[in-house]
Amino acid sequence: MERIDSLTSLRFFAAILVVFSHLSFLSDSDSKILSEIYRDFFREGFIGVAFFFILSGFILSFSYSNRISGKQSYIEFLISRFSRIYPLHIFTLILAAPVVIYTLINDGGSAALLANLILIQSFFSDPVIFFSGNAPSWSLSNEMFFYVLFPLLLFRSTLFLVLLAAVTLFFQLFIANLKMTDSAQHYYVYIFPFSRLFDFVLGLLLYRVFASFGNRRIHSFGFYHLFVIAILFVFFFLKDSIDRVYRYDIYYVLPFSLLILLFALDRSRFSKIFENKSLVLLGEASFSLYLVHHLVIIYLKTIGYKILAIEGGVFDLILCILILVLSIGLSIFLYRNIEVPARSYFRKALSTAISKR
Repeated sequence: MERIDSLTSLRFFAAILVVFSHLSFLSDSDSKILSEIYRDFFREGFIGVAFFFILSGFILSFSYSNRISGKQSYIEFLISRFSRIYPLHIFTLILAAPVVIYTLINDGGSAALLANLILIQSFFSDPVIFFSGNAPSWSLSNEMFFYVLFPLLLFRSTLFLVLLAAVTLFFQLFIANLKMTDSAQHYYVYIFPFSRLFDFVLGLLLYRVFASFGNRRIHSFGFYHLFVIAILFVFFFLKDSIDRVYRYDIYYVLPFSLLILLFALDRSRFSKIFENKSLVLLGEASFSLYLVHHLVIIYLKTIGYKILAIEGGVFDLILCILILVLSIGLSIFLYRNIEVPARSYFRKALSTAISKR
């Protein structure tokens, strides 16, 4: 598949944001500095999911605009995307076996296990289901929903996509203004696949803006990058004045969209920094990082706090460093030794099985 290396690198930074958001044990740290850093900065890391969904719509449009033309290519596309996410999902679900078993025993979660296996968990409003197993995998359920719709949306008119984005945006605004519990708003704005279709469709529209430039590119010498990054920081530092329900998604889509479009168009030295091989590798391994980090957090917390019974702000800091190092190291290992080989195997096996039929 074609790719834009600078955007691949940005995926790593989005994944790290999500990792930070899951270091929730820091909020109760004996270290006031660590607890404040988490509450003021790290907790907002869930915004990385919006970046991933917008980028997904953009990259799929970039890669498949001239490659889907009929039923056969539609099936090949679905096989390719399924093979991209499912093997690692199942592998990390196996790694999450203790969590899965706990859910089955204590929450009657056989439905949760089935939902995980067929990637429909985000269609259920019960957190016992959509956060079951390896919790971050709820977003894969959304991605599969987007993949099924993508070939049907790719060649629709721009007006149709704008209207669809408007409908999903108004749905989010409608939910935000209903008198619902925080957990209900969290589900219907942050988790529910139809709501997050807003991000994906924005990605499709962003690609159309990108394509309108043809072969022309921006040579900004880093000025536009600094400007857009400054906008993102302004949004971030003003976040406390915005209700959380809006920050789940729509609040950050403007700076994220500008960032994706700029890095796709720009050919300055600043963009080339993000084409560094090490950064690109981290970006390629970002999917593995996204899926493995929560398990690393759970297991290291269990060992440190419950088995070894270690406490204190210094240990909290050491634990954070261990989580980051181990998660990143594991992500590269899984990318090279599980994700890539399994993707190729699944694609060939599914293509062969379908062609025989």
